[in-house]
Amino acid sequence: MEQGIVAFLLTFVTLFTSELNAQFSQIRSEIPAALLDCYRYPELLQREHLLPMTTNVLIALIRKIERYQGTNLDARTTSLGLIHKFRIDGIERQPNVEHTEHIIPYATKRPEFFKQKLLLEKFLPSRYDVLLDSLSLVERCSLHWMMSNSVDPWERGDESFTCSRIQTGEYREGGRFKRSPKPIPGDPAVQQGWDPLASRDRDPLGSRDQQYSRDSSFSRDPLSRDQQYSRDSQYQRDYEGALNREPSWDAGFRQQQPQQQPQDPQVFQRDPSYTGSSFGSRVNQGNYEIPYNQAGLSTCPTENGVLFSKYGAYKAGMVIAGIAAGLQPQNVTLGNVLSSREPFGGRGTSSLYQQQRPGSVYRSQQQYGLSIDNRWAATVAGEVALMVLLKTPTGLPSMRVGLSGGWNDTCVPKWYFLREPYHETITDTQVRGSVDGIVLAYKMNDITRIDNTIKLSQILDMYYSEQGVFDSLINAGNRAQLFASLAPPSYVQDQSFNFALSLNPELPSSVSFADNNIISTATQTVASSFSGYLANLSPRSQQQGYRTGPQTESVVDLYLVLDFMWEFLEARRILTYLVDQFDISPQSSRFFLVNGRDGNIVINATYSCLDFHLNFTENAYRAQPTGYDQLRVLMELRQHFKWRMDVDRISNQGGGPPRVVLFMPHVTSVTYDKDRDDLWSITEDFRRNLPDVHFITTGAKDGSGLSLYDDYKDVFTLYLADLRGSVEPIVNRINQMPKRIINPLCGANWYAQSWSVPRNTYFNYIGTNSIQYFRLHPNYFFNSEVFRIKVQGFGYGMINVCHSRTNERPSANSTYLQDITCRQINTDSYIIEIGEPCVDFDYAIQCPPLFISVASGRPTIQQAFRCNEDNCRNPAQIKFSISSEGLTCHSGAASMKIHPHSVIFATLASLLVFFSKSKLV
Repeated sequence: MEQGIVAFLLTFVTLFTSELNAQFSQIRSEIPAALLDCYRYPELLQREHLLPMTTNVLIALIRKIERYQGTNLDARTTSLGLIHKFRIDGIERQPNVEHTEHIIPYATKRPEFFKQKLLLEKFLPSRYDVLLDSLSLVERCSLHWMMSNSVDPWERGDESFTCSRIQTGEYREGGRFKRSPKPIPGDPAVQQGWDPLASRDRDPLGSRDQQYSRDSSFSRDPLSRDQQYSRDSQYQRDYEGALNREPSWDAGFRQQQPQQQPQDPQVFQRDPSYTGSSFGSRVNQGNYEIPYNQAGLSTCPTENGVLFSKYGAYKAGMVIAGIAAGLQPQNVTLGNVLSSREPFGGRGTSSLYQQQRPGSVYRSQQQYGLSIDNRWAATVAGEVALMVLLKTPTGLPSMRVGLSGGWNDTCVPKWYFLREPYHETITDTQVRGSVDGIVLAYKMNDITRIDNTIKLSQILDMYYSEQGVFDSLINAGNRAQLFASLAPPSYVQDQSFNFALSLNPELPSSVSFADNNIISTATQTVASSFSGYLANLSPRSQQQGYRTGPQTESVVDLYLVLDFMWEFLEARRILTYLVDQFDISPQSSRFFLVNGRDGNIVINATYSCLDFHLNFTENAYRAQPTGYDQLRVLMELRQHFKWRMDVDRISNQGGGPPRVVLFMPHVTSVTYDKDRDDLWSITEDFRRNLPDVHFITTGAKDGSGLSLYDDYKDVFTLYLADLRGSVEPIVNRINQMPKRIINPLCGANWYAQSWSVPRNTYFNYIGTNSIQYFRLHPNYFFNSEVFRIKVQGFGYGMINVCHSRTNERPSANSTYLQDITCRQINTDSYIIEIGEPCVDFDYAIQCPPLFISVASGRPTIQQAFRCNEDNCRNPAQIKFSISSEGLTCHSGAASMKIHPHSVIFATLASLLVFFSKSKLV
C-alpha cells in the first residue's frame, strides 16, 4: 500500500516538474500547433469570417475565458496566459509561396517575433495557461489576430480600390463601390476558376463576372461540398472535424444558453457579392492579381493586432502585456539577460563571454549591471528599441514615429490599413497601445490594492470607457497626460537604450555596431520624438476622456424587428454597430432579433455580443421569411410581453431595464391604410396595458405610425452613406428610456389578491460619475391611497436620489428645480411617500408617473470599491436597491377610476332611465 502511494507521488512530481520545464522552455520560432488551424484553413485567414476587431468583442472573449466552467480567473492569470498562448508577433506572409494542403506560407520571421521571444523568456515568464476549450475555433483565431502584432507589407492587388477608401464614412463592406477587375494575362487563377478549399486554384472570386453581379450575388454556396473538394481528401476530413456542428438560430438562443458555442462552416462562407473582397478575401492569403514572383510593397499594407475604439485604434497585445508586467514587475539586469543566451549570430555579440570580442558593443563590464524594467520593455521601451536597432544603420532621418491608418469599415471593423508603405516605422496604433500598456502597468499596484481579485476584462472595460479605472481621469482618452506623469524623459531614454542592448543580439544578423554611442544617440532621438508625437496624436479624442457631469448609464432589453428584405451586408453593418453601442452582457443589456414578417424571435436574449456575431450568418439570414407585417408583429410581441409580465410575477422582480422595440422596415415609408383600425386598437392596448414597452422606428416622419411613436422623438431616417451618423440619434434615444419600477404581482391580467401588496426589492448597480433614470407608471398606483418607494444604500459609495412627478429626468444639477426633491444617501435610505397620487384624475392615462434618478459622484480615496458580486460589472460600481410598498394593479383598459359617489350616481341614473322606459311602455 505504502509502495503504491510512493510510486504515485513520484509519478505526480515527475509529471509536474516536466510540465513546469515545458512551460518555461524557450519560445520556438514557429507558429504553435494550437494556432496552426488559423493558418491551415484559408477561410480563417479572411477577416469577413472572423469577429469584428473591436474592444467590446475582445472584452467579451476574455470574459468567456475568465468564467469558463466557473474558473473565475484573475487578471494576472488571464493576462499572462493570453500573451503566452495567443500572441505571436512578427508572423509574415510569404507572397511568393502558394498556400497548399501541406504548405502554409506564414512564418515567424519578422523582427517583432524576436523581440516578443526575448520578452516572454526573460521578462514575462509564466506557468499560467488558459483553456483553449473555452473558445470556439473562430473565437480562438479572432483573439489571436487581435493580440498579435505584425504588418503584411506586400502588395495584394487591390490597392487602387482600397487605399483611397480607408477610415472614411464613404467606404463600407458589401459593394457600395464597384469596379470591374481586369484579368491578368496568363494568370492561372483566372483560367481555372476557384475552389475555396482546393490547394492549387488561387482565384477566390470564381467567375469574376458573376462575383460583381448583384443579381447573382447569393445564387450559390461558396462552401458547397460537391463543388469544393473531394470527399476522399484528408484536408476535407480535418476541416469537417473542426467545423462539424451545425448552428441553429433557435437552438443557440431559444434555450437561453449563453455558453453555447456554435461552430459552423457557414460562419466562413464568403459573400459572393462582397465587392470589397478585392482586399477582404485576399488579404494575408496570397496575391491573386499579382504573380507569385512579382509581389512588391503595398501602398496601404495591412496592420494586424489592431482594435477599434472611440479613443483611437490601438495594439491590444501591448496593452495586455503591460498589464501582465505590472502585475509581476521586475528589474532584470543586462548581464542576466545576456549570460543565459546561446550564441545566436546576432548583431555584434550574443553572450557575456563575447565582451572582449573586438568590435563588440559590450566592452564595458559596467554595462552588465544596467537594469531593465519589464514594464517598459513590454511597452514603450520595446517599441523604441526595436526601431532604433532596425533603422540606425540607414541613418537618423529614416527614423520616424507615427504612421496613420484606417479601417475597411468603422461599423464592422475587420481590416486595418496603413496609409503609406511600411518601413519599420512606429505606427500610431503602436504608440497608443504601448502608452496604454505602460500607464496600466504603473497603475496595477494601486488597482490590486483596491481589489486583488480584479479581472482583466474589468480593467479593460473601465480603461476604455469614460468611467476610468477607479478614477475618471485614468482612461484611454487621457493617455497623453497620464504618460507625461509617469517618468521623466531621461528615464524613458535610459530604459529604451538598456533594452536595445539586450535585444540587439536576438535579431538576425545584418550589421554590427562598433560603438554603443550610436545606439544611445538614436535612442534619445526616437524617445523624444515618441513623447512629442503622442502629445499631438488625436487631440480631439483625448479630450473625450474627461467629463465634468455624470453620464447617463443605459441598460436596455432591445427588440430589433428586422425586415429581412434588407441586403445581408447592409443589415449586418447596421446591427453590428447597434450591438457594439450597448454592453450586451449578463450584467447589462440584452438583444433580441425579431422577424418583421411573422414576429418570430430568431435571436432570443443574447447575453454576449459573441452570440450575435457567431450566429448572424448569411445562410441563417437567407432562411428567414422576408417582408414586413407590423400588425402581425405587434400581435406576437403583445403575447411575448404579457408572458414576460407573468415571469416578473413569478420571480417577484420589482423592476428591470426598459423594453424597447426598434422597427426596421426595408422601405422608407409603410402604408397602414389596410390595417389602420386594427393597428389603432392594438397600439392603444400597448399604451394602456403594456405601458413599459417603448417603440421607435426607422422611416419617414409622415405620421403613418399612428399613436405607436412620436414623429419628432421616435422616428429616424437611416442613411447608408452615413450609417454611424444616422444610427447615433437612435442610440441616444434608446439611452433616454428610463428603467422600469413595477408591482410584479400584477402580471399580465393586472390582478393581485389584495390592493396592497407586500414590499418587493429591485437591486441595482451604478458606475462612478453616472446617473440612472427610473419610472413608475400610474397603472401601479392609480387606485392607491398612499404608496412608498424606498431607495436603500449599502455603503458602496455616496449616491444622490431625486424624484419628480413632472420632470422625466430629475437631477440635483437641473436648472429647473421646481417639483424636484433630492437627497444624498450612503448606508442609509431615502423614502419617497406620495398620498392620493391620482386624486385629481379620472383616468389612469391622465395621471402623471413618478420619475426617479440615482446619480453617483466621482470616486474618492475613502470610497470602498467592494462590488464583487456576480451582478457587478466592475468593483467600482455602487450597489443600491429600490423597494415599493402600497402599490396596486390597475389595467388601463378599466380606464376610469370608480369612486363610491360615482357608483351611487350611476345607480340613480340607471333607475331613472328604467322608470322612464316603464312609463313609456
